[in-house]
Amino acid sequence: MSLQFHMTPGAPDPVAPFSHAVEADGWLHVTGQMPFPGTAIDEPYPEGIEAKTRQVMHNLRTVLQGCGLDWPHVASVRVYLLHFEEDYERMNAVYASFFPAGRRPARTCVGVSGLAKGARIEIDLVARREAHEGATSTSTAAMNAAENADAGQQVDERLVDLEMKAAFTEDLADRLNEVIVRQQQQIDLLMQEVLRLNQQGAGSETGAARNLRDELPPHY
Repeated sequence: MSLQFHMTPGAPDPVAPFSHAVEADGWLHVTGQMPFPGTAIDEPYPEGIEAKTRQVMHNLRTVLQGCGLDWPHVASVRVYLLHFEEDYERMNAVYASFFPAGRRPARTCVGVSGLAKGARIEIDLVARREAHEGATSTSTAAMNAAENADAGQQVDERLVDLEMKAAFTEDLADRLNEVIVRQQQQIDLLMQEVLRLNQQGAGSETGAARNLRDELPPHY
């Protein structure tokens, strides 16, 4: 049995002495990837477990495609979560989008006490090359990996940007709602004072009441 040791251009640099993937008899064992947004391992991770999960899957695909394979070739996956209870469901929501129902790999997901480089998530996988599919040449694999890495990175950056804008919009809406509530409370207090002054005027609107009513919005 001969082994092929793969290092994929465009994939994050190894954080320890290992290959990106090792192939034996058509089985490709891909080393666990973390959410590095580029090839350097000192870049900050994306914010949020959703963006982190998406980045890890992007990095895994870069390695797969560098070896001439893709998601349909994946047989099994292992997911490691630093904060299992907090991140499990949100990680699953992103992860499920990469595999169609009925074609999902076997999977194990475990909570751990620590991951390299302070990562919150790491995923590794095993893929199978069909008998009629030969390994791609190093030059072709490198070219494909580099192109896919650039395109995938642009998509990931756009998704992270949209997530940040959505969070900002939600925060702004909450602030506006608080302002509206405070204004409504002030209007209610003014209406109560108008009613009190009118009651003191025995049913006719007093000058003080009219002055307060002038402060109210037109529809009041």
